[in-house]
Amino acid sequence: MRLAVTAQPTEPLRLRAEMLASRLGLIYCSDPGEASGFDFLLCFDDGGLCLKRTGKGAPGPVRVDFVAGRQAWRQQHGGGKGQLIARALGLHKGACPEVLDATAGLGNDSFALAGLGCRVTLLEQSGVVAALLEDGLQRLAQSARPELEAIAGR
Repeated sequence: MRLAVTAQPTEPLRLRAEMLASRLGLIYCSDPGEASGFDFLLCFDDGGLCLKRTGKGAPGPVRVDFVAGRQAWRQQHGGGKGQLIARALGLHKGACPEVLDATAGLGNDSFALAGLGCRVTLLEQSGVVAALLEDGLQRLAQSARPELEAIAGR
């Protein structure tokens, strides 16, 4: 699997892409033609960081979006204490534990638990997935919505 980092041609995005490539030990591609030789691209664009598969017929990008994505909808419409993960932790009985999510992935469970008041610590082994998650959490923290800012603080 060949993976590179790229960005839309703006200075702030280019700088972020170069720093991420250095941190992960990946190649930074400034030329879109150069990027076509890779199987996957970590790409900074106006929506943040995303992971794209290259080639004809590739699916859409993967990105962590707690502000406007599926997780935000889940939080607003039924992300309550009746969820299986919340019940497993006893939240339906009034418990509110501190949680260590040692397999954070894209942060879905952690976001749900933080939305229910738990303090959550996330760990992710994959540098690529951790970078996607970090980007999503940064955008969550910068949200202009107070209820989301409170979740980001947990």
